[in-house]
Amino acid sequence: MALEGEEEERQIQLQRIANVCVITFTGALHKANVFTIPLLQRLNTLLDQVEEQTPCALVLTGSGKFFSAGFDLQTLTGAPHGKTNDNNNNEAVNEKTPQGKELVNYSWQVLARLLVFPAPTMALFNGHAFGLGLFLGLACDHRAMMEDTVGFLCLPEITVGLPLGSGFAALAKCKMNPGTLRTSALTGKKWSYREALKEGIIDAVVPGSINDDKLRVPQEVLKMMAQLVSTSEKGNLSQIKMELYHETYAILAGTHLQLSKL
Repeated sequence: MALEGEEEERQIQLQRIANVCVITFTGALHKANVFTIPLLQRLNTLLDQVEEQTPCALVLTGSGKFFSAGFDLQTLTGAPHGKTNDNNNNEAVNEKTPQGKELVNYSWQVLARLLVFPAPTMALFNGHAFGLGLFLGLACDHRAMMEDTVGFLCLPEITVGLPLGSGFAALAKCKMNPGTLRTSALTGKKWSYREALKEGIIDAVVPGSINDDKLRVPQEVLKMMAQLVSTSEKGNLSQIKMELYHETYAILAGTHLQLSKL
């Protein structure tokens, strides 16, 4: 398995403002913040660092027009960048490569960890969140979107010819309303921030102003998460999350048993 390096460190960065840790997908390597195995490893390493700093709160956000467009499809399927599921390349996108299967497996491990993380978590969607990008948000405790974003939330698997996958399906069923999930999974609908709020995909819409040139997190979000830090002080937050989400966690964390079936 590839290891994270300097490029991955530039792509995903960690900063701390008072007692709120912020992990930012910077777009340094790829403006759409697509994920490869080394980038997921980088994210996991930063989660280690945040966990060491508890009690605290955690915010995941992106930079520019994208929170994350999900997987790097070339890594996932072997298809050249820019290919879609048309009559000329069905085989290229319908099957995962061995590396693609490993990529999905590793992503589920990260999602399982985030789902029961021992600090309160929020995904702040600054822009588009597709596929894994949206699932990272669903694994968080809370989700918000900037009101000035032109981004959309979307499960694009139906449009690119890929299955949803049991781990992703379990997480979506755990965190999305049944009707909303049906529309998302079966049509690939792109939800605006107004629609996402109405459907319960996100919990809040926040002003898109910034408090620092390098950190695009509104003060409202920082204050909101700072108020939740106390929930991580007694050491039982992860246990309660596990009690709430144990079935979903088991499916995500047990992917090594299902890898051959992907």
